[in-house]
Amino acid sequence: MELGVNNSTDLLDRLGGCMTYKTRLLWLIIFILLSSAAICLLSLFTIKPYRISGNGNLGLLFIPPFFIFLVGALFFCYLVIQKMRMNRFIPLTALFVFLIAGFQEYNFVRNRIHALGGWTDNPDSKVYRFGWLNQYTNDMWFNGYVWLMVFSVFVIVFYVKRVYWLRNE
Repeated sequence: MELGVNNSTDLLDRLGGCMTYKTRLLWLIIFILLSSAAICLLSLFTIKPYRISGNGNLGLLFIPPFFIFLVGALFFCYLVIQKMRMNRFIPLTALFVFLIAGFQEYNFVRNRIHALGGWTDNPDSKVYRFGWLNQYTNDMWFNGYVWLMVFSVFVIVFYVKRVYWLRNE
């Protein structure tokens, strides 16, 4: 049995085939809420730049659940988009959301690095000689802006894939 694009698409179709559109939408909303909760917890356990940390990086506990819930949300997004009536408004909105979230993420990271006194190679920085992922920078890498950018890219890819497949059938 060859593994290819058709086989993986068939597998996804079989996994979501027994669910109604409303069930898929409900699971999508549940996974969005769970990944949002993971983002909030990760942000809560990220040490603010004006404080001193002595307890290690507790935010690391919430990164694996964040990824699990994000993958679940993307999977059910794919299943919902399969059954949706698509128009050009959806990918254009996703592109707009991606651009706005990217701009906000850039500003967030720039402000955080400034508040920390520099990056990990600056001796005057709070994070000097730390890794890129530490108790002060967890929410730079895992936040709502990054979540929106990833989700927007996948919505655009799902839309393009669906339009491409529909034209070739």
